[in-house]
Amino acid sequence: MLPQFLRGCKNTQFYAINLTRYMKNHPAHAHKLRRNTCYRFLITIALLTPLLQACAQNPPRPVRADSFFGVHFDFHATNKDKQIGQTVTPAMVDQFLTTVRPDFIQVDAKGNPGVASFYTKVGKQGGIVKDQLKIFRQVTAKRGVALYAHYSSLVDYEIAQTRPEWAIMDAAGKKNTERISFFSDYVDKYFIPQIKEISDYGLDGMWVDADNYVVKTDYSPAALKAYSASRGKKATRALDVDKKDYLQFTREAYRKYLNHYVRAIKKYNPKFEIGSNWAFTSRMPGPVDAPVAFLSGDLASNIVSEINFENYGMASQGLPWDLMSWAANTDNHRFKYHWKSPVQLQQHAALTLSLGGAYELYIVQNRDGAIPQDNLMLQTAKEVRDFCFERKPFCFKSTTIPQVALFVSAAGHYRESQHPFNSDNQGSTFASTTLDMLLDAKYSVQMLNEHNLKGKTAKYPLIVIPQTNYIEPAMVNEFKAYVKNGGRIVVIGPSVSKMLTSNLGNGTSYGDNAGLTMESFSYGKGVVLSVIPRMSLKELKQREDQIKNTVATALAKIFPNPLVSIDSSSNIHLHTAAKNGETLINLVNVSKVYASGGGSLPNTIKPTPPLKVTLRMDKKPSSIKWQPDNTNINFSYSNGLVMFTTPPLDMYSIIQVK
Repeated sequence: MLPQFLRGCKNTQFYAINLTRYMKNHPAHAHKLRRNTCYRFLITIALLTPLLQACAQNPPRPVRADSFFGVHFDFHATNKDKQIGQTVTPAMVDQFLTTVRPDFIQVDAKGNPGVASFYTKVGKQGGIVKDQLKIFRQVTAKRGVALYAHYSSLVDYEIAQTRPEWAIMDAAGKKNTERISFFSDYVDKYFIPQIKEISDYGLDGMWVDADNYVVKTDYSPAALKAYSASRGKKATRALDVDKKDYLQFTREAYRKYLNHYVRAIKKYNPKFEIGSNWAFTSRMPGPVDAPVAFLSGDLASNIVSEINFENYGMASQGLPWDLMSWAANTDNHRFKYHWKSPVQLQQHAALTLSLGGAYELYIVQNRDGAIPQDNLMLQTAKEVRDFCFERKPFCFKSTTIPQVALFVSAAGHYRESQHPFNSDNQGSTFASTTLDMLLDAKYSVQMLNEHNLKGKTAKYPLIVIPQTNYIEPAMVNEFKAYVKNGGRIVVIGPSVSKMLTSNLGNGTSYGDNAGLTMESFSYGKGVVLSVIPRMSLKELKQREDQIKNTVATALAKIFPNPLVSIDSSSNIHLHTAAKNGETLINLVNVSKVYASGGGSLPNTIKPTPPLKVTLRMDKKPSSIKWQPDNTNINFSYSNGLVMFTTPPLDMYSIIQVK
């Protein structure tokens, strides 16, 4: 013990001098002091050793914002799964991580059946032989790979059937046997406590499945009570509510629920990152008003237009985002191969990476939670990962250069939709078709709602508005002011055309082409081009190519000088972006992937011929390269035009302009 006059001493020099004098004058006490100090030092070392070893063994793991490529695993455990973890080994996990080298992986914790595949004190767990979640955490930590849990929230068969008071109720008063009410005690007494258990495993976050996109209108007593309080009018049954208003109330209530559980977990573990499958995407348009760490959605489709629509719905939301492709074929009656080919998945990845996003593969775990021991799967995942990382320096976290804004009215979407959240209305169909048309015409596009276009219209040389039955009046006024000041707008469809051109007088006819009535309206310094189809959606689909070409010709007249023009009939999509002061032109070959060599699995894509490109720039570039090949491209520069010809495009390349 130190003498009284030295305790709490903050003057280092005084302390050292006087301690030395004291020990010299009190040799017995000095010996005891040295011994105690030595003991304290050894104890401190003993306590710090595991921590120091852990720090030395476990490299830092990337947060979601810095994660570029990941792999999602799940198996939706059931009561029949009695051997969970049996064949899961550290070596198995390590082999996968060593071969594929993802930034993060996601593994099963609880799927739709409601049976946990980890040890839980809160809910029902399956037959666990070995703690697969613990094994995944230990190995990923050593490898510096982030680990997220897959967890189904609002679909839980077990809870809906054993705790029916927590299930949603339909308009007829019948309890649902699968879906859970977020108006019930389930959220605070089951869902949040179980997420905390997952957090205690040391995981980096969670990918919440079966959340917003499964939401249905709930007429349980708790839901109707909340509606009554919200609207100030008593409602005790479904007949007491206005259907449209109840849909909107359900959306508002879901957003409160999402905020509630995310904030509760962030309070418990501030570093735990949460994303909800398809939240704040094309299926739930509008501002991100919950503290989720990232956006994400899984997609089984191989159709380019469907992949694009979901990508563009996430790309402009201002958060880290990724698209997850199912690596397995969903139509195995056509293919004798279980896994999609690397070329198919590389095309999916290219469509995503070209917009600055991250990419994920979805692989189903075995029924015991093990990673499938399939060399073809392993090689496919590795090839896709390598394809992505070759292009990462030129696309990840790039910033879109404004060119064409495709405005999708979130207000119109929710007025037309028959469900709380989903792309189930004609407005979404028109938006998807219009996006497809613009991309096929080789325009660089951003898909925007009110919240990320309002006040920013002047940035865009061209705005395109597909058919919708409603646009907020303030947004209509901004569009008119934009045109008056020199902007160009294309409106497609009778309702939206009426909103923008009703007070602009008579238009100049572009003629009757392909069943379309097209008129140009001058207003101030700008112009509005009205395109009105005189046919059904079915007929539009049947004549899609003809209509696309007709509209593309009209677009070229009112927007003749985009930043990038490509003189080619090849099936390519482009996206212009900037990163580190460089202009980046992303080019994706969207030709159909086909089977070659007599096989049935689509595994080949035909390269395009060389592409003639015109780029508009104020200054002559210092260099132009074809990436990731790092090949120099010869170019000419005159009167603000940079002209060059690229090599053939295999799948996805980036023109890097310095």
